[in-house]
Amino acid sequence: MNLVNRNIGFTLIEVLVAVAIFAIMATAVQKTISVRLQISQDLENITIASWIAQNKLNEARFSPDSTKGKKQTSVEMAARTWRVTTEFETTKNDSINRIDVNVALKNDVTDEHEPYYTLSGFVINE
Repeated sequence: MNLVNRNIGFTLIEVLVAVAIFAIMATAVQKTISVRLQISQDLENITIASWIAQNKLNEARFSPDSTKGKKQTSVEMAARTWRVTTEFETTKNDSINRIDVNVALKNDVTDEHEPYYTLSGFVINE
């Protein structure tokens, strides 16, 4: 009988190629997941900012004394601090004012604000 001594297994080159392919695929998957998470967080921030803007617009509609000039306030919602800028402008019709509400997420590190949502509406002066 002629027995051939054969080693069963992978060569070092085969293992290195498999590890390289896995590393490339893992990097691509990680990048895709990271982008999806950022998009999800941005959509959450936009949704919350739209709620805040709608609340501020409704507050202005039902509070006739708040229809003058530009105001900045801070709002706590969803465990975050938001900067809300409400600007009132007169229109050609004296009985109607335009309201622009800008909502930005306050950044604790710097004084810069990243805008997320802007809402415009009109209020009837009584």
